[in-house]
Amino acid sequence: MSRDSMNQLLENRSSLLWDSCWSRGFWWTRANVVRLSSVLTILSFCAVKHSMCAVGEEKERRSSQVDQAFLDKYEVKLNNAILCEAKHIPVFDDLVNNHKVQYIAGGATQNTARVAQWQINQPGAVTYAGAIGKDKFGDKLKEAAAADGLTTLYYEAEGTPTGTCAVLVSGGERSLMANLAAAEKYTISWTESKPVQDAIAAAQMYYIAGFVLTHSADSIMHVAKHAHDNNKVRPRLPLHSPPSTP
Repeated sequence: MSRDSMNQLLENRSSLLWDSCWSRGFWWTRANVVRLSSVLTILSFCAVKHSMCAVGEEKERRSSQVDQAFLDKYEVKLNNAILCEAKHIPVFDDLVNNHKVQYIAGGATQNTARVAQWQINQPGAVTYAGAIGKDKFGDKLKEAAAADGLTTLYYEAEGTPTGTCAVLVSGGERSLMANLAAAEKYTISWTESKPVQDAIAAAQMYYIAGFVLTHSADSIMHVAKHAHDNNKVRPRLPLHSPPSTP
């Protein structure tokens, strides 16, 4: 396929995904959708099973329309993503108590994996590894993934709640406020567990969140080494991590 044909395929796929993702509650920027389009296009040229293994952070998202005063209250800007400090934690109860909230099983990488599975529409095409808490929000993430046919390999952390993310929507733009919580409990030991190792071995392509750099960079290197040693498509590291990510 020529470069021009590839670019046209990406443009067409991006436009379709943009409409589809927003209609399904994925509050993504166009840059997110373009990244996913490139992933799906690469997958279309991989092995017949189109296998992909994703590693990342997962969070129960609380999405709501807010005004500028609300954004100012928590010192956040639109078209931005931050990791919550102590001063930001009240935003979650504030949304629930004072706004109409939509609950979404989220996490940028898990959503990418969910949409990839939905688009490929082949059983077992995409596997996702991450960490959740043993709580109702963790159960919601499992249910949402299962509904899309996504295979999940969750490490379930004891005594730590499932991560949450406030999605503040205003004027068609958004701001993300993430409290990673259990998502930060993902470690190399889970990557090296047999279920995850089997998924890595079966996959042809790898997609890993920038968030993982903050707590398990060795997991990224582990997957990268496997991809290199087996001549597979290299891990794709999304460049959309919060400013606090090194």
